[in-house]
Amino acid sequence: MQETELRENVKAWVRNHSRLAEAGTMPILDDTDLLATGLLDSLGFVELMAHVEETTGLAIDLDGVEPEQFTSISGFCKLALAGSGRVG
Repeated sequence: MQETELRENVKAWVRNHSRLAEAGTMPILDDTDLLATGLLDSLGFVELMAHVEETTGLAIDLDGVEPEQFTSISGFCKLALAGSGRVG
């Protein structure tokens, strides 16, 4: 999966799964911080990780990664595609 395709997939997932009432109407850009905006809480972020791991087949390793590196859509997608290995 290409990064552009994954970014769109993540944006759609966030719009459909966010607990924030405005999620369907607010702009979600590549540099949108998913946690700071309230689009996702910690549980939602874990659910997003599981979705992306299932979609890409890559394990996402957050070990040693600073939150600023993965809370934006673009940072998260880059990290996901870097993958530490295949899931399962």
